[in-house]
Amino acid sequence: MVEGPTNLLVTAYASALDGGVTNVLFLANGVPIGPDDSSPYSIMWDAPFGSNALQAVAFGANGLQGTSVVSSIIITIPPTNTDAPYIVSVIPAFFSNVTKF
Repeated sequence: MVEGPTNLLVTAYASALDGGVTNVLFLANGVPIGPDDSSPYSIMWDAPFGSNALQAVAFGANGLQGTSVVSSIIITIPPTNTDAPYIVSVIPAFFSNVTKF
């Protein structure tokens, strides 16, 4: 669980036995949120409030692809500020005479 709103760095480590990994596509709730073509594969994600399911799809040079397990993340709304605002100082002071120069 993470308190939002926030940008999160999402990172995936991928490798392939033959030909190597060409790029990784990141998904949030089944929708693409961005690709990266250099290891370590990562993107900055503007995370929405609520429950989210993250996945990474690695594409190999041989045309094959592999998909990660789903990682769940919950972005919560920060608690409401319950402290009332207060005045620290007033300039000029209350009831003072102010003249124009």
